[in-house]
Amino acid sequence: MPDPITRRSLLASVAGLPAGTAAAPPALRPDTLDLRGPLREAVACLIHRMDPSQGYRPWFAVAVEHGKPVRLRHDTWDLGDTSGRFLEALILARQMIPATPEMQAAENRIRQFLLSLLQNGVIGNPDQKTPDNMFSQGSALYALVTDYEAQPTPAGRVRIEHFVESLSRLAVHTGDYLWFPQVATKIAPCSHMAAYQVLFWYRQ
Repeated sequence: MPDPITRRSLLASVAGLPAGTAAAPPALRPDTLDLRGPLREAVACLIHRMDPSQGYRPWFAVAVEHGKPVRLRHDTWDLGDTSGRFLEALILARQMIPATPEMQAAENRIRQFLLSLLQNGVIGNPDQKTPDNMFSQGSALYALVTDYEAQPTPAGRVRIEHFVESLSRLAVHTGDYLWFPQVATKIAPCSHMAAYQVLFWYRQ
């Protein structure tokens, strides 16, 4: 019976080294890779990229002049995309570092902002009075699922199911696939969105 494959032997084989051989001399590697420090800095960045004058709508962009950031700028990607990513990031950050009061407050604020955008089951764009970009719907959907996984509630499950059903209604069903006219092109009927949302449905 062949020896079982371990993580060490697999990585060694990929590197072209005999099993049990280190990929690099220990002196060239840190004792450990601690991402908690960089994560705290990233969380601090998220907390300061929410606009209290607009219900903690996140700033998507940074205006740069002469190679230096001069101001934060709102954009259409503030909505489902950035707020969804922020919410998911803050929830997952709690798995690595203790949640501070500032983190918890930011998580609650961005969750409330994201939920305030729900219109007819999906994320709406209040600036244009239309559904938000389909790519942004994917970011928001991932955030809602991550939020539900962290703290399952009947209301959260209903919200997600309604979201998926509403996305299905917005799509054009052709044969055994569906596509979204809002972001389709002549080259591909939204292949990037297919990958983004198929991964979500796979998780279910």
